[in-house]
Amino acid sequence: MEIVFECEDVKPKIDSFIIKKVENYSPNHLHNEKGDNVYKSQNIIKMEPADEVKQEFFSENVEQLKLNLDCKVQQKTKRNIKKKFNKKLNLKTHIGAGHTDTTRSCVTCGKTFSQRCTLKVHIDSVHRGITRACDICGKKCSRKGNLKKHIDSVHYGIKHTCLKCGKSFSQQYRLKTHIDSVHNGITPTCDVCGKTFSHKNNLKNHFDSVHNGITHTCDICRKTFSYKCDLKVHTDTIHIGIVLVCDICGKKCSRKGNLKKHIDSVHYGIQHTCLTCGKSFSQQYRLKTHIDSVHNGITSTCDVCGKTFSHKNNLKNHFDSVHNGITHTCDVCGKTFSYKCYLKKHIDSVHNGTTPTCDVCGKTFSYKCNLKKHIDSVHNGVKHTCLKCGKAFSQQRHLKIHTDSVHNGMPPTCDVCGKTFSYKCNLKKHIDSMHNGIKKS
Repeated sequence: MEIVFECEDVKPKIDSFIIKKVENYSPNHLHNEKGDNVYKSQNIIKMEPADEVKQEFFSENVEQLKLNLDCKVQQKTKRNIKKKFNKKLNLKTHIGAGHTDTTRSCVTCGKTFSQRCTLKVHIDSVHRGITRACDICGKKCSRKGNLKKHIDSVHYGIKHTCLKCGKSFSQQYRLKTHIDSVHNGITPTCDVCGKTFSHKNNLKNHFDSVHNGITHTCDICRKTFSYKCDLKVHTDTIHIGIVLVCDICGKKCSRKGNLKKHIDSVHYGIQHTCLTCGKSFSQQYRLKTHIDSVHNGITSTCDVCGKTFSHKNNLKNHFDSVHNGITHTCDVCGKTFSYKCYLKKHIDSVHNGTTPTCDVCGKTFSYKCNLKKHIDSVHNGVKHTCLKCGKAFSQQRHLKIHTDSVHNGMPPTCDVCGKTFSYKCNLKKHIDSMHNGIKKS
């Protein structure tokens, strides 16, 4: 037997639904009823509009049944969401938080929460300083559950392994997300733009920031962020001064995930290898980008100029700098840059005096990527070979320029005079000097 509970949070039509509600709750009120006649007892039926009907339970042992609690929501944006719960309490909490305007506010800082338990955790950890500390490493957690997960995964080495592919995860919910997205093909999809996500939380964050325009503002400097996690990282690193330091080399990171990736790739030498061509990458997302762009032919194209990119972030940066004219200015010297990463590299090398140095020959570079290219080509002898003609290059970008100009017939061309160049930098110098009258001093 399966009991289904549905929560309808939709606007009623002009003619409101009429619901028949049983008012007689005595234990034997259905004793003499048989078959479908139970619905014909008009003398115990009361007519009520839909917005007055509440859920009723007719069994004292309803907790022993396998409940399928469904909640259907239709929001202003006409998104149809069906949320399921396996406990009556979870459904009640969801309805109270999701379909009513009831919020709990912290009397100290005014922050609001949808659930009372979350407010209590906030008060205990933020204002009262009550935290749960790990007896082994001293790490502090705001919830007992988080502390247990930390001890199990970090100190006890408990892993949750996928029975289908053997991949292991430190957290149970990550294993579930993996199974749903990879093996079962369940991917939460945005009803507006069709973008897919591996986790429901990511879909919610996307919908709030992109389609509903919800932003999170820093109380100190008023800088806005589209995601709460970005605001927290900003507050911790900029205003509180909390940074995560690598115990091996002293590198500082603003996020735990970035620190873990750094340790895995730099100190542990963990590589992610493409099963198709054998090329290896230090980061998982770089492997995914490689497979999508090289083997699956998935690229992101600019709607204005038609330029293609292997990654969506590169397309966004291109659109902001080229078509929207967004620039990033150095607060020290006033120099402007088209990309944030260039501004950061400029500040590190020029104003902070941070210069990556080659441990072999002592050569210094302004950017870490240039140091890596130098080590690969000069000291490790890494070559990039053209698959069409066999010509080898020391730099990946040189191979790309060669492929575009020689084999694909796409040399950089001046739009004014039609002159072609082998390198984009030479085209830029030509336009500046010949057509814009800019002379290099």
